[in-house]
Amino acid sequence: MLRWFNDASTPEELMVPPHSRVAVSEEATHTDDFRRPSAPKPIMTRETAAELLQLRDTDFPFGMPHARDLLRIKLPDTLVDRLDDLAQQFGAAQYGRWDLLYPLAPNGVAFEIEHAVLRRTSKVMFLADGPNTLLWDPSDETTPKFDMLSDSETGLTVSLLCGGHSFLSDGKLLMVGGGGFSPGAATSSQAWKFDPDSKKWTQTAGLMSTRRWYPTAVTLETEEGPAGHSGQVLIASGQDEEGAAAMELYSEVTDSFTPVTVTGPVTKDFQQLYPGLNLLPGGEVSYVPTGFGNCGSGSVYGLSDTAAYFTFTGAATGQWTEVGPPMNRTKGMSGLLLRRNPPFVRVIAVGGGAPGTSSTVQTLNPSTFSPAWDPSSSIPDGEARVNVATVLLPDGTVFVAGGTQTTTPASWIYDPDTAVTPWRQMDELNAPRHYHSCLLLLPNGKVMAAGGASAGGCTSSVENTIEVFSPPYLFNPDGTLATRPAIVSIDGKPLGDPAIGPTGHYGVHHGHNFVIGTPQADEVAKVVLVRPMAVTHQTDTEQRVLECDFVRTGDQEVTATAPDGGHSHAIAPRGYYMLFVLNGSGTPSMGRFVHLH
Repeated sequence: MLRWFNDASTPEELMVPPHSRVAVSEEATHTDDFRRPSAPKPIMTRETAAELLQLRDTDFPFGMPHARDLLRIKLPDTLVDRLDDLAQQFGAAQYGRWDLLYPLAPNGVAFEIEHAVLRRTSKVMFLADGPNTLLWDPSDETTPKFDMLSDSETGLTVSLLCGGHSFLSDGKLLMVGGGGFSPGAATSSQAWKFDPDSKKWTQTAGLMSTRRWYPTAVTLETEEGPAGHSGQVLIASGQDEEGAAAMELYSEVTDSFTPVTVTGPVTKDFQQLYPGLNLLPGGEVSYVPTGFGNCGSGSVYGLSDTAAYFTFTGAATGQWTEVGPPMNRTKGMSGLLLRRNPPFVRVIAVGGGAPGTSSTVQTLNPSTFSPAWDPSSSIPDGEARVNVATVLLPDGTVFVAGGTQTTTPASWIYDPDTAVTPWRQMDELNAPRHYHSCLLLLPNGKVMAAGGASAGGCTSSVENTIEVFSPPYLFNPDGTLATRPAIVSIDGKPLGDPAIGPTGHYGVHHGHNFVIGTPQADEVAKVVLVRPMAVTHQTDTEQRVLECDFVRTGDQEVTATAPDGGHSHAIAPRGYYMLFVLNGSGTPSMGRFVHLH
């Protein structure tokens, strides 16, 4: 609010606050049915705005250095309440709120994390360089609740730093490669699994075909075994040995790895480590040339590549189809947007690359006969974003934060489903979140940020704090906390039922109906399943927000239909998801874990 008031040079600039100004995506202006939106309603008359500007220039000719100076303006009686009204315009209901919680320092010792994983127990697991495993309970935002597990307790004997990870169908975490800060460590061909119930790590029976450092892991839709309860994970990039396969498959059934053979004229050697890979609803794997390039603090040049998708033609064979033209999104992030209405599927690329692209977002609809990238949408502040983090929120929007050279950069929410003002500026981070930082969605609908290197490049994490962002959907217009809808039972089984477990491991079958008990049944406007995040170096291939069909079937219940898509279930791979119900204002319930199978 202070910045807006200081920067205004004309009355018109004070008549409409920044978040109400109409912006139109470039993509929308090229459509046949585009209609320019009407101007927003002003929050004051031109005469009032002119009077405020005159008072500002008289009392503070060199600008107001502190927000309290706003209260010192000699306002006439007709404007006494004006600042109170304006304060609501700039409150948490519009910009959300970052809260700095406490140091990431169990037992008073900084834990310089590079990996963060949301477990199905609703706790967050952190990993740094070394065999220790740190668990954090995000439910207490006042008193730090850490549980440091040593190698003797978990069975982990190596450093998994700089590995890749994804969730298996039973909720265990598979982590491949890594080996610490040294590329190509002897342990970089290993893979380990973490059981969130026993809190134990176990090494897989087989080794990968090559040492991998900075690999990407993607859970596939494959259903193996007689009961169809096990799947596969595609591991790509990070290879250390010349001539080794760029990709290989991990099988949950055999607990081993098989190199993938690429046929056809197109091959991908993944110049960018941690390449952007996502599972498409048809079973193909999309590739966007995002990922790590080098340790420079600015943009990375010379790593241009063509986006593509990989189609399996056999058990461990397949071919690439490119989606041109070549692009440079190195140090950017990719993701997958799924919708119930057209366009049903979009691949998104955020930031990265040269200055001309690192301040933009692009989307690709792979379902068309000739897929092509849409025109870019510029992030309004124009700042270059490299090593940027993106988090898909339960309401279907995309939260973008970090990756700038600004000390306390603003965050943004991008709404891919609106052509008018798709960007909304959010609150500023308390700490810069650069390389090695981790952002992920918590079950309470907030976003956690932790870790981050120095602004100069590839140091270990120096920002050893935890902060959480409360999106605007958690607030009423006056800034008070909004009343959330509640999930009290699933299929008649109350939350916390001892027979089910305190964290609510409820089973839901693909394509089947399930009943959600909620006292706010008449307010429910959306039911979604959200895949929990496992993020490192800002990279997470698992993010999925799946909207479910539902009907109200009682005063205190709604019946939803789990996503299906047919066998194999590429739309929603088997595993654990957070279930949210949202009301008409977009306010989500607490997320409750369910096992989709």
